Amino acid sequence: MQRIITEKVETPDSFDYERILSLAILVGKGLLSTGSSVSRVETAVERICLAYAAKEVDVWVVPSMINATIIAPSGEYFTQSKRIYSSANDLGKMEKYNQLSRDICEMRPPEYIAENHVAKLEAEPRRPLWFPSLMSGFAAAAFCMLFGGIWIDAFIAFPVGMLMGFVNECLSIKSFNGYVRTFVLSVIGGLCSILLCRGFIELFDACGAGFTCQTPYVMIGTTMLVAPGLMVCNAVRDLFVGDLLSGTLQILNGILIVLAVAAGYAASMLICGNLADYTVMDSVSDVMKYVYAFLGCVIAVFAYSLIFGMPLGKKLVYAMCSALIVYVVFVLYRDLVGYDSVNVFVANLLVAVLGATFAEFLARFTKAPATMYATPFLVLFVPGAALYYTMQYLIQGETSLAGQYGLQATLIFLGIAVGLSVVSVIFQLVRPTKRRHLTHVKIFKRSKKQ
Repeated sequence: MQRIITEKVETPDSFDYERILSLAILVGKGLLSTGSSVSRVETAVERICLAYAAKEVDVWVVPSMINATIIAPSGEYFTQSKRIYSSANDLGKMEKYNQLSRDICEMRPPEYIAENHVAKLEAEPRRPLWFPSLMSGFAAAAFCMLFGGIWIDAFIAFPVGMLMGFVNECLSIKSFNGYVRTFVLSVIGGLCSILLCRGFIELFDACGAGFTCQTPYVMIGTTMLVAPGLMVCNAVRDLFVGDLLSGTLQILNGILIVLAVAAGYAASMLICGNLADYTVMDSVSDVMKYVYAFLGCVIAVFAYSLIFGMPLGKKLVYAMCSALIVYVVFVLYRDLVGYDSVNVFVANLLVAVLGATFAEFLARFTKAPATMYATPFLVLFVPGAALYYTMQYLIQGETSLAGQYGLQATLIFLGIAVGLSVVSVIFQLVRPTKRRHLTHVKIFKRSKKQ
């Protein structure tokens, strides 16, 4: 996006603080609705208001609401709030809103010019339906291989993922209820996975082929398209860094989505009954398992980054490289140390710290939100396999095994969330004071020139 180039506003006396506050909240709404963190939205709104010489700024953000109060140099109070009805990960648009907030803070353009830029961003057309559908197919196939499947399983998961992506885009356009949409997608994913796998198994048997497909890996690949792993991890992170209300609301939202996913896949398992074959085979060499896993890692990060709106270019390359490094570290730790109940937590804590550190440094290097680099690596560690096996064993009445996998999923969530929180706290120890100090210095220097 091109930077805003305009003349400076002559004096702070000419500022319309009601309009400036509205502008700041609109930018914050854009950031929040495209997947930015609550703390990042609060920072953006605060910095915009301070850039226009506001005396004091108080911002309060939750996932569905932005509320801000500013005190003008004259002592007048202005308060506004904005309701956020829906949000979705759109890393490309988030970057544009982030750059817009930087430009506004640096150049302080007249309010109407900044408002025009916000309006242009809001009016950008949606992507064509085929694109997220195609990328969803690649993502489902990639996760299928990442969690143990082979090329046959990925081949079956691909059309199922495409169908789920297409239905999701259609329902999103219609502003369909999120929980019902997740349930519908889960039923579609479960039914199509089971029926296609059964069809291929019968076909292979009839042809006398020496291979078959594995239903669990296909279903795990499609589960990853609807599992709310990012939401739950970010929610726990918000709790650890002090955003209690935001974290609590997101956790409740994540729990409801998990229940919708579990209900959808459980319904598909019950409907199909004996048609589902839950056996898996160990017919692939150790070397090929690593090949499939690393290939799935690269494809999954690439596909999910594009699904989340990241533009093609250097930032995508940086995100893919950092995610691959983090995944290699995870595999080395898992295979050399082990992956029992304690090491599950430690391994995911380690990769979260490493990945979040990469994200923070890359964000500063490229002047982009850290979320752009954190999201691609996080999707690799969403416990889709653990959630799937928890559902499967509950359906089969194996409550002990279901509890083990449920505990594993919980430990994975906690490990990632704690790792993200540690890095977030470390990087925020100096940022808030430094940011506010530099903002006031810039305002002071401009005031002297005027």
